Amino acid sequence: MISDQYNFRVATADDSHALMELINEAFQIERVIFSNDRIELADVLEHMQKGTFTVTRSGDKIVGCVYTELKDGRGYFGLLSVAPSEQGRGLGAKLIAESEDLCRKAGLKLMYIKTINLRTELPPYYQKFGYTIVREEFPEIEPTALQPYHFVIMEKSLDIAGS
Repeated sequence: MISDQYNFRVATADDSHALMELINEAFQIERVIFSNDRIELADVLEHMQKGTFTVTRSGDKIVGCVYTELKDGRGYFGLLSVAPSEQGRGLGAKLIAESEDLCRKAGLKLMYIKTINLRTELPPYYQKFGYTIVREEFPEIEPTALQPYHFVIMEKSLDIAGS
């Protein structure tokens, strides 16, 4: 069970540098897929214009975040990031729930996420929260890619409160 030590809030532009650092730290595992960092400061700020980062701190450091965007009548979450020092404590699950609640409050009935097929541990993780694989997308491969990849799209109904 997650500790009550986590308080969640919406990130501001003042958090953008710390968000960039957390996301890049959390996505180090993808360095075998991409040769660059997962996100740059300009990307964080661009995301803030389109959606919301929910964050939590431990002391003065942001240790968890999730990006939520309302688009095409559905909720989207991504960039789920938990500092290594906080992993295994249920923070990822709580961040997912925060993102889903945000979308429910906006009246949305469907949530989705995109994962990279090479991150084979992710679909089973998200399936624990009710997400199912609905399709795959084959984008143009980024120049920074070190190996071929595609996206796995997963969805979840938000009709049942608290699910």
